[in-house]
Amino acid sequence: MLEPAQSSNARSILRALHATHESIRGCALVTGDGRILASFLGSGIDHDRFGAMCATLIALASRVVEEAAQGEFQQLIVGGSDGPIMLTQAGKGRVLAIFATPKCLLGRMIRDSTAAALELMKL
Repeated sequence: MLEPAQSSNARSILRALHATHESIRGCALVTGDGRILASFLGSGIDHDRFGAMCATLIALASRVVEEAAQGEFQQLIVGGSDGPIMLTQAGKGRVLAIFATPKCLLGRMIRDSTAAALELMKL
């Protein structure tokens, strides 16, 4: 869990990330067991279900990386018809989850999500 000040800082980081990209629809800091520590998600998103699904993806991606002897999980991108979803490692047992529109510039989103994840790791 995050302390109140850390939680506020995490929300500020997420809000700034969202503000820099018109194509980002939502983002959240999620634990490996599916708890959302901070979020900037749109309406209509079930936070508990979103967190649980992110945790499942993290677990599967980590196992695939481990099985292929590729080191530790860092990032996963899932392409959807309405845009990508990206999970980026943001500290021990935490990931930054982002979903965006199809017009998203993926390279920029990767760069900026990595920078935001590094900021979140410091919390």
